[in-house]
Amino acid sequence: MSKNNSHTSTLFHFTKKQNTLLSILRDGLKFSYCTERVNDFTVMGIPMVSFCDIPLMSCREHRSKYGLYAIGFSKETFSNLTQGCEVGSVGYFSEKQKALVDNLLSLVAKQDKAIGWSKQFEMIRDGKLQTNYDECEWRILAFNDEDSNSYQWFWNEIDFIRWKKNRPDKFLEGINISFNASDIRYIVVNQEKNIPNVVKRILRLKTIAGKPASIEDKEILCSRIISFEQLNSDF
Repeated sequence: MSKNNSHTSTLFHFTKKQNTLLSILRDGLKFSYCTERVNDFTVMGIPMVSFCDIPLMSCREHRSKYGLYAIGFSKETFSNLTQGCEVGSVGYFSEKQKALVDNLLSLVAKQDKAIGWSKQFEMIRDGKLQTNYDECEWRILAFNDEDSNSYQWFWNEIDFIRWKKNRPDKFLEGINISFNASDIRYIVVNQEKNIPNVVKRILRLKTIAGKPASIEDKEILCSRIISFEQLNSDF
């Protein structure tokens, strides 16, 4: 039975560069650190990959912040791809909800990673008030491997800033999320004129998400390409 609602059956990951889009297709999804703020005094660094389930025709504001390229994965199969990491939707809270904020702060004090599923309802971003709730965010969270620091969570802002200063690359290496070509429902580019170049680059791929790429895999990916320009003019 089909449902008419404001959320899609696809999870979209946005990026600002065509090169990044192709690197995801070639190597898989990579984790990076997101700065999360519980209040003015509590800031963390959490390794994650972020998505949204906003319909593409309603995501103008979202793509203006996060990029004009996107890859869409089926929600139905996505939880099977996360290789021991956890995937789920974000819950939003207001700083005015004092009891809830106190509970979240206690999670930080205990270094409880359940805090990773929470986000402020709104915040100041680039000098402007941003309503995070409108982003309909989903996440894959990376958890600590006892034998490695590559999944490290930062529980205070000082440690996180110190770590970032010594990191030339914002992405974590060695823990890519792999997928199959058939798991991708959409590859979205900005303009129609971008499509031929993306097709050429896909056909030259030696791997897809880190695994050997077959001709059939490449054909599947090429069939998934659409542009925001098309969406804006035809839908």
